[in-house]
Amino acid sequence: LSLSLSRQVSSTSSAEILSDKLSFPAFLRTIPSDVHQTRALARLVAHHGWDWVGVVSGDDEYGRAALQSFLANAAEQRVCVAFHEVLPHYLGHEDGRRRVREVAGRIRHSEAQVVLLILKPELVEQLFRELVPFGVNRTWIASDSWAVYQPLTQLAGINQLGDIFGFSFVTGRIPGFEEFLRRLQPRPGEENRFLEEYLRRRGPDDDALLGEVGSGPAYSTQLAVWAVAHALRSLLRCNATACPGPRDFRPWEVGGPSFRQKNSVSFGTYLYNSLFPVPRVQGLLGWTDHAGHPVPPYSVAAGFGRHRRSLSCVQPIGLTPDTVPVSHCSQPCPPGTAKKVSNIFCCYNCTPCVEGTYSNSSSEYGGQTARAFPAFKDRESWELPPAPFPWNLFMVILWFENTAGIVTVLLPKCMYYWTRCNSWLISRVGFDCYAMLAALAASFGSVALFIGRPDPYACQVRQPLYGLSFTLCVSCILVKAFRTYLAFLFDLGVQQRLKKLYRPGAILLLLTAVQGAICAFWLIFDGPRVEHLTAEQSMTVLVQCVEGSNVGFGIMLSYIGLLAFACFMLAFKSRKIPHWYNETGYIIFSMLVYLFVWVCFVPVYVTRSQQRAAVQASAILASNYGVVCCHLLPKCYFVLFKRAQNTPEAYQRKVRESIVSLDASALSGSLACSA
Repeated sequence: LSLSLSRQVSSTSSAEILSDKLSFPAFLRTIPSDVHQTRALARLVAHHGWDWVGVVSGDDEYGRAALQSFLANAAEQRVCVAFHEVLPHYLGHEDGRRRVREVAGRIRHSEAQVVLLILKPELVEQLFRELVPFGVNRTWIASDSWAVYQPLTQLAGINQLGDIFGFSFVTGRIPGFEEFLRRLQPRPGEENRFLEEYLRRRGPDDDALLGEVGSGPAYSTQLAVWAVAHALRSLLRCNATACPGPRDFRPWEVGGPSFRQKNSVSFGTYLYNSLFPVPRVQGLLGWTDHAGHPVPPYSVAAGFGRHRRSLSCVQPIGLTPDTVPVSHCSQPCPPGTAKKVSNIFCCYNCTPCVEGTYSNSSSEYGGQTARAFPAFKDRESWELPPAPFPWNLFMVILWFENTAGIVTVLLPKCMYYWTRCNSWLISRVGFDCYAMLAALAASFGSVALFIGRPDPYACQVRQPLYGLSFTLCVSCILVKAFRTYLAFLFDLGVQQRLKKLYRPGAILLLLTAVQGAICAFWLIFDGPRVEHLTAEQSMTVLVQCVEGSNVGFGIMLSYIGLLAFACFMLAFKSRKIPHWYNETGYIIFSMLVYLFVWVCFVPVYVTRSQQRAAVQASAILASNYGVVCCHLLPKCYFVLFKRAQNTPEAYQRKVRESIVSLDASALSGSLACSA
């Protein structure tokens, strides 16, 4: 028929090979091919979590093609085949009965609780007869060849075999078909011995034929008849009264363009296309009965279409989360253990998680690292313990140095207060000196927030506290350097103009406010915060502060560095003033210490991620001690051990000597220039 391109429309053939239009150019069908059925079967198995199934198929073309298609789809769904057996398709095969018994024994002894049978109905019936006496209870998946096979429902003991599910083609209702079966009679003048024998045995009023004739085959046959009828109607150009089209046509002209259009009938609309399968939906049918009663009528529970890649549930199929059977090669691994796959991915051994990892899901392979892992007894997730704070010798030294620094700052402040009436120098100490003492005390206090277990509030406060306090300290030094620079500036015009800018309080307020704005923007947009990191080698969490935006952190440090560089330049320009009055050397040295410390700090801070807090605390202490040693200790030494020079008379004498010295230096310089 294919050689002459005679149209063939099948209502029962589902083999995938028939979709090859090069081999079967004139073949059409009203049911989908097996590729859609096997995809639906694989989805059904995966939907219920059955990853260990047995398969029994026939050795005919239908069984081999359906088997290969199911195996491919099952692999995509991560479903493994526990066993695969083949039965002879020919019922009269000499080894048929022996093979049925062997396959029944394989099913009984297999751990797979779900078995797919891709067999014709007669072989399924033989297999079930072998299993009923042994009380085998499994979940059976039926192919379309026996999913609605009526005689199988009458098999004795079939309810004891377990639940049966299968896919068959969703059928529509044929108007008048049941009435046709009830009034089935031979036509006048027609001889139909089979029908006459049936009517004589059953009687004309018996409706037994309604239960024996399945609606599925009749529906598919009706679709095929309608397809051919519409093709001929289109070819012959039929109308309500006649068909004037050509009667002499070639076979391939039947169903050419006419099969590529939608043909509407009273029971549905379908597209018959010579290039694509018919888009009929397959329905999931359930044979479930848990009370020992006869198998109930079939009911459609889900649909699976050609263009739909998942099951579309319509109604329950008798399985609840408590009654769904379990079919796994290996039992799920308990929390605290991980899967170790053997030969195939469905079979594995449960091994304890290695240190530093956890597993709280039966699907975990190898375990993972995270903040929480399950308690092995109650299977509840609990937080990993934080890593103990390393109170080592280095941390103790930092604490000691910070405490000593705070004491060193507080002692000069007390000394200034007690000796303010007896010491002329202390009585002349201005507001900027007290502000610098307060700033140093706050800067030393910020170091305490870098030591110890990180706290969310401490992480947010410590960086701005250091930035503001040390900015105020450097601003005080800048005011002192600016004052010294103005005092010994010999260009009176420039001196008068610069004196207008010398407002110590305004300078301190403005410079510190700029740093405050920088810290505020940093905190608002991406400020410091606590971060929890899982340690790589232990089941602990490393808690540390991260600075958030590195840009904000860099701008804060760069601003302090800019102020320190300005102090250095002003002090460097004033380095030739009289030695007894000269604080510029101390300013230069303290700012060089600060710049050197923080230039070395940056690469160490970047490379030492887990010791960043300790590194920054060390840098802050070094900067603070540089200011203390260059500004506070010399003044304390002068007050305590140079009392003879700590009087107004001594100060005035030194001023006169310095003026004479400066005049002599200026005169010698002018003579040298004139010479």
